[in-house]
Amino acid sequence: MLFSENPDQLIDELKDYIQIASSYDCSRIQNLLLATENTYIIPLLGTKLFNRIAKDLTTFPDEIGMCRKAVANITVYENFTLLNTLLLSGGFARVAGENTDSLYRYQEEDLKQIFRRNGFDQLDLIISHFLDKIDSFPEFKESEYYKAGRGELIPDRFVFSQYYKPIGHIVFRYLQAFIRRAEDLDISDIVDLSELRQAVLSGTISDQQQRTIELVRPVIVCLAVAYAMEDMGVNIDNAGIWMERRVAADGIREKNPPDTILVNTLVSKYRNMANRYLRELQKHLSGATNTNPLIRDNKNKKTTWQ
Repeated sequence: MLFSENPDQLIDELKDYIQIASSYDCSRIQNLLLATENTYIIPLLGTKLFNRIAKDLTTFPDEIGMCRKAVANITVYENFTLLNTLLLSGGFARVAGENTDSLYRYQEEDLKQIFRRNGFDQLDLIISHFLDKIDSFPEFKESEYYKAGRGELIPDRFVFSQYYKPIGHIVFRYLQAFIRRAEDLDISDIVDLSELRQAVLSGTISDQQQRTIELVRPVIVCLAVAYAMEDMGVNIDNAGIWMERRVAADGIREKNPPDTILVNTLVSKYRNMANRYLRELQKHLSGATNTNPLIRDNKNKKTTWQ
């Protein structure tokens, strides 16, 4: 575990990242911190790297601090209501102190979003840190995150964001299924993706292959965004993936079904963009018909996405 099991030490450690009273009952949060580590940090770093830095909490203070900040904030964000309630004999009751007032609902919502941003943004910083120091932490190459992008045409959120807009690690992980769908159902009929993936994996990419990759990437990204919106009716941005929300008169934010017309408009927009990028890709491929082994025969199919 990234935090000390001793309650007093745990409080002191948490104070570096969140406001917490010295008298707080650590038993309410200890298991939640562990669950957050298992859900987010271990898959991100891989078991070997996690065990290496967590074995002695004083050996890698910078790395431990980065991970603790993410875990503390995500834990509070995901368990905000639970941490603010108690199960009594008569049912659930709100936690309140003798000399303190509870927050208004809109204040709670704002506070939750601060914890969310601080936590999930920190995951992106953790990834960047270990990528920059890959020689010092070679175990990172065995992590789920690192292996997931190996040999892929859209290997990470940075490449994806070149053709969409800035997104975080969690959003990109969600979108990977839609990226694969676009590649398998739409692109594989036009381009031999297995050859391109092998070239990317081996690091031996010809100029022709590089140009094909540059042209196929925006097609994949636009289709992936359209598929995600179409399937889930979601908006995708740097704040994450969220359902349409509206603020009621009393300040309480309620989840509402997304506007169907808006979703359909956005899906149509990104499919049209994919078609425009596709035309550029087809021009490139048709100019190298006799020499490009990556081309799939698509005669008379007139591939287009409506």
